[in-house]
Formats: sequence, C-alpha cells, structure tokens
Amino acid sequence: MKILIPTTENSLNGEIDLRFARAPYFVIYDTEKKTAEIKENMYRDGARAVGAMVAQYIINEGINVVVAAEMGPNVRMILNEAKMEIKKASGKVKEVLSQFE
Repeated sequence: MKILIPTTENSLNGEIDLRFARAPYFVIYDTEKKTAEIKENMYRDGARAVGAMVAQYIINEGINVVVAAEMGPNVRMILNEAKMEIKKASGKVKEVLSQFE
C-alpha cells in the first residue's frame, strides 16, 4: 500500500502541511517495502487548478491512501471519484506513519 502525506519539510520529521495542494513536499510511504520517498511538490506555485493537478499526480503515482489535515473540495471530489482512501490527521509525519506499521 502506498500512502501520501503533504509535509512542510524535506524530512519525515516535518509536520503535516495544512495547505494540502500547496505543501512544499509529499512523503510517499510504501508499507510493503517499508520505504519512504520525499518528493517536491512541483505544482504548488501554480496559478490555477493546483488541487486538480495534485490529485491527478496522486492517482498517477498509484497512491492508495492520502493522509491530510485539510483538503480543498476539488481535490477531495477527484480523489473520491478515484476511490482513494482519505484520512484526516495532523502532527509529525513520522508519528502518523507509525500508525500504519
């Protein structure tokens, strides 16, 4: 299973970013391989449709679960249509990921 979490830092010690689509980084954690990748959010500075672009990126990456503190209605709608599991959480990324082990 692949989990995506928006984060404020290029680190697992970062906080979950409150600005989902405009978070500077995304942590992608693979529960089977027990590996984490931190990817820069290349869409965050976009002028329009940032949420839709991030949602499509998430779908293309094969993510199964999205964990976020907040999420805009457009992102939520697209992810719901894709049957994506969405969980609400806040705090440090590392602490949230420990709940999936």
